[in-house]
Amino acid sequence: MKYILLFKALLFFSITAQSQHAMFHAHNVTPSSCGSNLIIMHTSGTVAPETKTVTYGIIQTSLSGAIKCWITQNLGADNQAGSATDATDAAAGWYFQFNHKQGYKVGPAPAWTITSISESSDWVTANDPCSIELGTDWRIPTYTEWFNADANGPWSNVGNAYSSVLVLHVAGYLNLTNGGLLNRGSVGYYWSSTQASSLFGDKLSLGGLTSTVGNDNKAYGFSVRCIKD
Repeated sequence: MKYILLFKALLFFSITAQSQHAMFHAHNVTPSSCGSNLIIMHTSGTVAPETKTVTYGIIQTSLSGAIKCWITQNLGADNQAGSATDATDAAAGWYFQFNHKQGYKVGPAPAWTITSISESSDWVTANDPCSIELGTDWRIPTYTEWFNADANGPWSNVGNAYSSVLVLHVAGYLNLTNGGLLNRGSVGYYWSSTQASSLFGDKLSLGGLTSTVGNDNKAYGFSVRCIKD
């Protein structure tokens, strides 16, 4: 009888452990309908600041609170980041101002002409660079989706976010006054499509000791990730 009880206890422990392991990895869903990559030919113009062909990695995950497809590198990036603090142009991709479709390379290029933004609007589809460049099913994540991803990670710093299936990193940002590059390799900001006010947009903020969702001036140039419905 003791052996039977012991066997049942071990069996229960094994099943419980497997269940917990499955729950822990529940957000890392194997790509299926998303495909494994997306090849895009970007043409320099009102969205892309340069002409080039990029192969975007794609992952399917429920980090946002629902199963969605995400690209695993920044919009405009030639490749995924090689580390959480990757400071290369190839990993950084392009930078965008809130609810504006024009992307910028470091330089900045094209010329930086907008130093303040005041409008009562979320990021509309007509200005969404994800939708324009990748296809109409793609878009910038909402505040709620970034909030859920940060909480479900869970992420407490950029190391956690980089180790996730999204491979996020600190690509720095462009100064609102002149478009100059700041703090690449130290901090990184990802726009959401949700505004906080007429002057501020919601964002995901990453650093060595922080991962949080907040808001900032719409005129800054931040990185963009894309999600597919």
